[in-house]
Amino acid sequence: AIAFPTSGWCGPLDFAHGLYRQKRFELAAEEFAAEIQKAPEGPLADEARFFLAESYVQLRRDVDARAIYETLIRQSGTTPGSIPADRLS
Repeated sequence: AIAFPTSGWCGPLDFAHGLYRQKRFELAAEEFAAEIQKAPEGPLADEARFFLAESYVQLRRDVDARAIYETLIRQSGTTPGSIPADRLS
């Protein structure tokens, strides 16, 4: 079952992160991709790209994952170590 928050504000990636934590990688990938589509240069775009790539890894879509990782590094210099640890769980 999908866990929905009972109160409080949810950030734009919270639903996608919830799907990812539940190992619903196909749905998580769709949500992360949708956020990138809405705001490709937005403040959460790099985080969405990273988790989109991670979702692809889990789905064994290695070619897609690599392309996202390469885009992430090329566009912003972001690496997994530069994303705050609390966002990686």
